[in-house]
Formats: sequence, structure tokens, C-alpha cells
Amino acid sequence: MNIQKNIDNATFYINKLKAGLPKINNANQRKFRIDMLNSFIVLINTIEFLMVNNKEIEALDQLLLGRIYSQMFQSVLDFEPIDIDLICRNIDQDLIYNKSVSVAKIVDLLQGHEVAMLSIEGNLSLENLKMIMPADEYSKMIKELLNQFKQQIVWN
Repeated sequence: MNIQKNIDNATFYINKLKAGLPKINNANQRKFRIDMLNSFIVLINTIEFLMVNNKEIEALDQLLLGRIYSQMFQSVLDFEPIDIDLICRNIDQDLIYNKSVSVAKIVDLLQGHEVAMLSIEGNLSLENLKMIMPADEYSKMIKELLNQFKQQIVWN
């Protein structure tokens, strides 16, 4: 299937239909043809947009599939049933948050992990708590990591 050839053919027929508009005397038929043409044009534009952005869409699919796999894998490890609704809600929740909220969530997680590791290792003290990486440094690190990822991403 040659998508570009199909688009070219559809565009050819759209142009033929447009050229025939002045010859239509009936207002209802004219309105119907205009609505039909507009629908076809929107459809062709959408397909062309998807073709151009297909690589980005594939990358987004890969990220979403990675998120789905990760949650399913965790359910399997925990011997819990796989809850597709929960996975979808979590992805929806991820998409609701803006970037700053998402960065703050990661910073909180990392700082909490530092405290937990100090506790596990028996080194939980006021002095060691003061040495936990500050939130602004973690934020900067996360933003740099995100920028590096975006610069190095390979679009399939």
C-alpha cells in the first residue's frame, strides 16, 4: 500500500470535485459537496500529518508501552493480578501533571530514598540528614538528564 499515492489520487479527485462546484445549481447539493470536500481535505491533512510525525508517534508508543510493561512486570513480581484499569489511570495521571509537578515527585522520591538508605545502613543522624542532596540540585540534575535524553533519542 502506497499511502502517498493514495493521498495524491484523493487530492486529484478533491480538485475535480472543487472544479465542478460552480456547475451545481441546487443549494442543498452544493452545500453537501462542500461539506464532503471539507471532510476529505481534513482527512488528507490528518493522514499527511501522521505520516510526517510517525516517528514521534512511534516513540510515544514505545514510552507508553514501556510504562505499561513496567507496571505489569511489577504486578507479576508482587504476585498481584494485573490491573489494566489501574495502569490506564496511572498513565492518565502522569499526563495530567505538568513538568514541574512531575520533577517535584521524582525529587521527593529520591530524597526519601536517601533517607531510607541511611536508615537501612544504620547511619540515620541529623548530620547525615543535612547532607541529603537539596531539592533544587536534584531538580537541576533531572532537567539535565531529561534534556540529554531528548537530544540523544533515536527516532525510529
